[in-house]
Amino acid sequence: MRQRLLPACLAGLLLLAPLESAFAAAPALTIEDRSLATRAALDALFSMDALVPEGAAPTPPPGFTDDADEAALIAFLARQKRRGASLDAYRQLGTPLHHSIRAGMHVTARWLLANGADPRLRVRDAAEAPTGFPPPDALGVAVAAGAWKLVDTLLHLPAYAALSPQEKARAIWPYALASASRTAGLFGRRVALPSFGNDPDLAGALLQHALCSGQAALAGALLAGDEGRLAAGTFGPSAAGCLRIEGSALPDKLPARHWQDIEQRLGQPVLPWLAIQATTPGRAAGLLAAGLRSPWGEPAALRLYLRHALRAPAGIPLLRAVPPGTLRSALHDDAILVEWLTASADWPQADLDWALAQMAPAQLAGKLESVFERWGYSRLAGRDARDRAGRLARWTALTDRLVAPLPPAGDVAFLYVVPSELWPRWFALGYRPADRHWADWLNGLEPANLERVWPLIARHQPEIARRAPTWLVAPLSVGPIEDPEARRLSYRGLYHHDPDFLAKARLLAAHAGRVGQPRWLAAEFALENPAPGVALALAQGWVKPVPAALRRQVEPAPLACKPRPDPGLRRALAVSGQLKDAEGGEFAIDAIQPVARPGAAACEWLASGGSGGGRQYIDDESFSQGVNRLTPCADAQRVAALGQEGGGWRLVAGEVPVGPLQPIRLAGAGLAGFAALEVDYGTCGQRAIEVFIPQFNADGGLAFKPAGPGDALFDALALQCSFRNLAECPALPGGQPSPSGALEVAVFADRHWAAGKVAFFDALARLDRDALAEAERQGLFPHWLDEAARGLAAAPGLSLPERRRRMAWLQARRSPRPAYSADTVASLVPWLPAEDWGPLVEALRCSRPDALDAALARAHELQRADLERRLQRARAPGCEAPQ
Repeated sequence: MRQRLLPACLAGLLLLAPLESAFAAAPALTIEDRSLATRAALDALFSMDALVPEGAAPTPPPGFTDDADEAALIAFLARQKRRGASLDAYRQLGTPLHHSIRAGMHVTARWLLANGADPRLRVRDAAEAPTGFPPPDALGVAVAAGAWKLVDTLLHLPAYAALSPQEKARAIWPYALASASRTAGLFGRRVALPSFGNDPDLAGALLQHALCSGQAALAGALLAGDEGRLAAGTFGPSAAGCLRIEGSALPDKLPARHWQDIEQRLGQPVLPWLAIQATTPGRAAGLLAAGLRSPWGEPAALRLYLRHALRAPAGIPLLRAVPPGTLRSALHDDAILVEWLTASADWPQADLDWALAQMAPAQLAGKLESVFERWGYSRLAGRDARDRAGRLARWTALTDRLVAPLPPAGDVAFLYVVPSELWPRWFALGYRPADRHWADWLNGLEPANLERVWPLIARHQPEIARRAPTWLVAPLSVGPIEDPEARRLSYRGLYHHDPDFLAKARLLAAHAGRVGQPRWLAAEFALENPAPGVALALAQGWVKPVPAALRRQVEPAPLACKPRPDPGLRRALAVSGQLKDAEGGEFAIDAIQPVARPGAAACEWLASGGSGGGRQYIDDESFSQGVNRLTPCADAQRVAALGQEGGGWRLVAGEVPVGPLQPIRLAGAGLAGFAALEVDYGTCGQRAIEVFIPQFNADGGLAFKPAGPGDALFDALALQCSFRNLAECPALPGGQPSPSGALEVAVFADRHWAAGKVAFFDALARLDRDALAEAERQGLFPHWLDEAARGLAAAPGLSLPERRRRMAWLQARRSPRPAYSADTVASLVPWLPAEDWGPLVEALRCSRPDALDAALARAHELQRADLERRLQRARAPGCEAPQ
């Protein structure tokens, strides 16, 4: 693809010559025509090389190529304008004018302005809004891009010429604050400055920018209109200090006395602001020698000075210039201390030693959590630092500053970030990682690293060494145990990597000895030929084989009530099919099953719905970056409600199980609980089986108590079944249909109201409107309506007008709509007239555009040109909410 320059003469013709005669007769344009033209115009604009995101492929519309230059683009836009295209339509949170300016396509931007594009419309991306100001309009985008000639053009337009000086300043200056070169460019072009008297917020933001970027001339000009001095409290150091400013202005040539004059007008030191300009040792020395007022005796100014010096590339000389007592006092501010620890981790060793010496040992001990967090990811001291000797030297310097006693229960990060050579010194000072952290670290550690540090653990932490085999084998084990960490880590169906387990088990078997309280081996690992690591654990006596009597304790729970779905349940499921969570979010019911309340003869109904979790596909839209496809792994979100006959729904309190529920019980003991079946999240992994105990409340509510290791039902199921594959579990149906199991709503409806479905189909075949009204009153399900629509394609006994009347009745249903499955939509293409597709298009255009695309392809294949045009027009408008 290439961008070719537009000849000046052609540009002039495009800007000045009318592209269509004002007197030419033109056919009336429909909304669909305008939408189709607008979509084509946007597609052409976004297929230009300057606007195609990196790594994406351009998608030019018919009649346009992806190697077109601006002249070809303008000609195409002119044709679409004649067809009714809107030049102010939004895509990627901006209009064509916004995007043309951003991409440097200024000839196109001028053409858009000459043809009616509105420059005062704002970008709809909040990320483009400077703090305290709205997102930019076209002028703001031009300022942010440094498109100065276009800025001049825009300022002469009536839309901007009519603005007051204050309004004009607000339309310009906020959008230059992210770049020193932009503010310098505006100042050099003599753009009017805001005044503290008329707009203190903007004037203050611009003054802070000038101080942070070292622009004395700009700062002096802002202060010049305020009678030589700001009113008390008008401007002061902000807690955050200087924000990130891209680029840099040319260094001011003004002598130091100009900064002194600014300082006098401000009534406060300017050195704290200028400290962030210490980009080189020479610049830092120059700041210190400029004769500016020191901030040592002013706490707020001193904090700002320290923050900026810590962030400056060459700020260490500025920090060393602070009087020692003043510096140590300032480091009692927790926020400053955290920044001090973060920055100093990557300083030269001598400077790091000096930085650590400024903190009292007790003060440093109180911030160890921050040290672990910051140093763990630092370039030179972090766990991934390339120079191991340098990393050890830095941690040694810090260790040298510590004194006993250290916190007795340490943070988990210690085991990962502090070099193991220093562990004995920390232990001698009283530092002890918590048992929970030791156990998790041991199970996640690579075998080679365990072998390297084991001698230290055995010598200095003998109790941890003694318990290590118990913790290592805990994820294979089932049953009660006194060790709380082993109980927490007991079998739950989590992923087991046997090669690593085997290597660590061999090491511990050779050095650590036995497990004090061996438990039963979980059913998942109790195979005829167990994995080598499991076999070693059995041979060492760390786990015990399960006796046959314990392998068949759990059985399906019979349904202790009579399921009688009443008419009210049919209407509730058919008409809305929705549940609302406590925050008001709506979820479609996707499963329902009977549950028995103790002592009740009639069943109640547990309905659930929500998102299933796993890989999510999110199009994150940005004005400047385009559309970025995010693919996070998300947790499932489920909502459940309990329905009683004639009662309505009551939300289930607390945690809601995710997978389908299988009622289970200990043999002969009555209903005990539910197994939430495993859920496969594809590339995001698998959710193992979970066990829940139902708790029915006297007020009619229901809650699910999660069961875990140590609970009788949980342990019994773990000795009988793999929590990763219930389908192969002995004596359980493995998720197969059962009278008490969960059913999809469609299956449930067909099973319990089959006669009602037949009656509805018969009434539609006769187009008996009274019978249809009665069926609708009782409740029609989306998949019934869908099947009925699909059946019209295979109804040879009906004429086309008769089929159309029946289809019109189906499409008129709104609560619920037909499901419009892919098969049903495809079955309508050969016979349903194009003018009858309106309700179907309305239902699918934004929610399932792929279904309309498939219908469009099918219409093209069958040479149904009228339907093809209708569907093309339907796909043209965007689906953004109206602004």
